[in-house]
Amino acid sequence: AGALAAVMMNIPYATSITAPAAINTIDELPAVHEWETRKIVGLQKELGWDSKKNIACSDTLALLFTSKQFFGERQMDDHFHFVGPAIRNTPAGCTFDWDEFHSFPSQWHVLISIGTTFDHQYKKEFFRKVTEALGNEPLSVLVVSDPALFEEWPSNFMVRSRIPQLELLPHLDAVVCHGGHNTVCETLFHGLPLVVIPIAYDQSHVASRVTSEECGIRLNFKRFKAGDLKQAVWDILREPRYRESALRIRDSFERAGGATKAASLLEKMVPTTISHH
Repeated sequence: AGALAAVMMNIPYATSITAPAAINTIDELPAVHEWETRKIVGLQKELGWDSKKNIACSDTLALLFTSKQFFGERQMDDHFHFVGPAIRNTPAGCTFDWDEFHSFPSQWHVLISIGTTFDHQYKKEFFRKVTEALGNEPLSVLVVSDPALFEEWPSNFMVRSRIPQLELLPHLDAVVCHGGHNTVCETLFHGLPLVVIPIAYDQSHVASRVTSEECGIRLNFKRFKAGDLKQAVWDILREPRYRESALRIRDSFERAGGATKAASLLEKMVPTTISHH
C-alpha cells in the first residue's frame, strides 16, 4: 500500500525487508513467487496503477535487516543493502524477578521460546517434551509460556508468560526457539548458539541459515523426541564450534551497521530524489 501510494503520487520510497527469507522465494518457490506477483499486480491495477510490474519492492533502496553472511550467497542488485538487525534496548514493559533468575545454581542458562503466535494443540505436547528433556538436568531453564499450562514444572524451570528478552540474552548460554527471524537475530547478535525448531512461515528458511552457518542444530517440530532435544541442547553448550560460529555472525551484524546505517542510507536517498512535495 505504501509503495503504491508513493508511485501514484510521484514520491520516492524505500522498502524495509524485515523478513529477508521472502527474497529467496524467487528461487526456492518460483510458483509461489509468480502467484504472489499476479495478486499484487492485480491489486495495483484495481487501485489505478495499470502496470505489469510488481512495485512492492523499491528499485531505489531496499533495506535488508540481516548481514550478507547470514543471508547467504544469492546475488543482489545494487539497491539492496544489508544493514544487519536494528536492535534497541528499550524497556520491555514487563516485570521480572531477577533475584529468582540469579538464584539458580546451575552453570548453564537456557531460554526456551516458540513465540506468541502458536497457541495451538501442539503447544502442550511441545512443552511436555521440553520438561522431559531438560527437567532436573544441571541447567537453569527459562521458559516463555503460560505457567498454568502444567500443574507442576521441574524445579530447575522458571516459567513466565512474558520476559525482557533483550535484557536477558547477555545472561544466557543458549536459546531454543521456533526460528523466528527476530529471535534468531537477537540471539546471534549476542553470540549465542541455538536449537531451532521451525513451525511455519519463514522459519524453515531461517533455521536452514542457522545450520548452514553452524550456529546451531535444527529439529523437526512434530517429530523430535525428548532425547533429541536433550542431546541437541548439550551439544550446542559443550561443542565450542557452535558458539564460535554464533560470534562470527554477531561480528557480521555489527559490521553491517544496524539502525545507524539504515538511517544514513535513507538520508542519502532524499537529496537525489526529492520532488516538489
